[in-house]
Amino acid sequence: MMDKAEQDRLLDLARATGSKDLPLLIKAKVAAAQRVNEHPSDRNMRSFTVASEALDKEVRKLERQHGDDGRVFGNVNKAREFLLEQGFQVSYGKLKADLVARQLAPKRSGGGWTAWALKQYAAAHLTRGVDPSPEADKPVGGEAGEENPGAVTRRTEAHADKLQVQAERERIKLDRERGELVETATVRAELGKRAKAFRLGLEKFGVDMAEDVAALFGASDAAARDLAASLGLGDEALPVIADFMLGRVPRLRSLWAGMVETMLDPYATGHWWTEAMREAWETYEQSREKSDG
Repeated sequence: MMDKAEQDRLLDLARATGSKDLPLLIKAKVAAAQRVNEHPSDRNMRSFTVASEALDKEVRKLERQHGDDGRVFGNVNKAREFLLEQGFQVSYGKLKADLVARQLAPKRSGGGWTAWALKQYAAAHLTRGVDPSPEADKPVGGEAGEENPGAVTRRTEAHADKLQVQAERERIKLDRERGELVETATVRAELGKRAKAFRLGLEKFGVDMAEDVAALFGASDAAARDLAASLGLGDEALPVIADFMLGRVPRLRSLWAGMVETMLDPYATGHWWTEAMREAWETYEQSREKSDG
């Protein structure tokens, strides 16, 4: 929603005007655009609109305050004289190559260059030896008792970062209220209960069905009679066969319990099937340890 060329143009404007607010507004709009791309919710769209309007308002203000004052410079020599007056250091040959050959400053359709176009070019490509603006009359280090500009910039950026963090927290809170986000602990508890119920169901199946399985292989009268007949035995063998098969029930239950344990092991906590989930869970566990400590 803001391409590289547009960002560069606005940053050139910030450098040319000395604006400290413009870079922060650019950063805010870019961040808002990223949130819209990731999650195009109504709230994120409104945030992007607010950031865009604030940026446009600041740009219009700066362009009014630092406009081209109506002057037009018809040739390279006059343009150079203007830039020297502004404190920029540039030779005639370099300026001619930049303006005519490389066209680094937009030329008027009627010929020549405006003061604004030259200021933008100079801010991006030249070094200012002397700044003639009244704002630069202050002594190096500032007036007595005046705060260092670098400290002001750092504090402003820190405040902007703080506001961004607060906005992110509010967005997360809103998503949670809408049910779009669920805490990891809640998901963990839900999955834990499901896993427990699944395990109990499998284990109970082995216990409940052991006698039925034994009956299939001779513990019932009909199955015992069929087995005795196939072995050439009489009815006196039926109780022996039934008792033998029922005696295998505990063995079947034990075997089934081992099979359940082996089958469920890959699904236990600590065994992850994707690298992304493993890293996410480790991060969650580390945060729990820090909060508990």
